[in-house]
Amino acid sequence: MIDASVVSVRKPDPRTAMRRLLAQARELLGRADLASIECDGDCSHCAIKQVEGFEQMLADWDLRLAQGVQPTLGDLDVLARWGGMLAGALVRAGALNPSDLPARASAVASGGAVPG
Repeated sequence: MIDASVVSVRKPDPRTAMRRLLAQARELLGRADLASIECDGDCSHCAIKQVEGFEQMLADWDLRLAQGVQPTLGDLDVLARWGGMLAGALVRAGALNPSDLPARASAVASGGAVPG
């Protein structure tokens, strides 16, 4: 039996967590077949525009981390939610296979409940 008072699970600091989230987001974008997305002329829900905005957000966080900015849990949540919504848009556009998504992103993309 493991003594729970001896074992401590440490969560990563926010900077490390943000770096991991950025890496996961880029890995997911790397799996997407962005060339398969066709423009339908309606930019309001365009997956291409969403990818461009998300990539800009990733680049902004790279710069902010390099400048020493400490992300908050709210910052991590915003990026994770954007990533989940983008994953859903890419699945609906046929640019990403739902089986390529991690379980949490898959639940968001399908509109289901997100495990806590």
